[in-house]
Amino acid sequence: MTENKSNETIKAIQAEDVDIISPSDGINRNNKDIPLAKIIELRRKNLSLQQIADILKCSKQNIWQRLQDCEEFEGFSKDTATHYEVLQHRIYKSITEEDIKKTPFAQRIVAMGILEDKKRLIRGQSTENIDQFTIQTSLEEIRKRKEELLKELQVKDVTEEIKSHENR
Repeated sequence: MTENKSNETIKAIQAEDVDIISPSDGINRNNKDIPLAKIIELRRKNLSLQQIADILKCSKQNIWQRLQDCEEFEGFSKDTATHYEVLQHRIYKSITEEDIKKTPFAQRIVAMGILEDKKRLIRGQSTENIDQFTIQTSLEEIRKRKEELLKELQVKDVTEEIKSHENR
């Protein structure tokens, strides 16, 4: 790194990271009207900043700056679940006893139910009640139908065997 007269540090950049764009390229370098959603859509297709800039007819620097508007976009999109866990933990830590007491009773009951379902889901336990009688009845019906089909197959096999003996 080189220092200038004001003793500020100047960061050097590599030449291959710099694009020289002539004014006649027909590129709107400062196009802020490009919808951020379009830039993100193209980025999620794993296109480079330069490829996105070429498609949207603006500079690579513009694309980079627009993505900076989405704080840490690239890291977030690669590991969204972890970011949600961090946010969930921050929210959990921010809840005080006072917050809980201020929450209307009905909302607390609903929250308890949701948390119970999530707890059971994480532990691999059932999250809904299943009517055992209905399941048992269905299994019995399946067994009966299976027996009927097996009997039909046996009758068919015997009938075919009799016909083959008659043809001899």
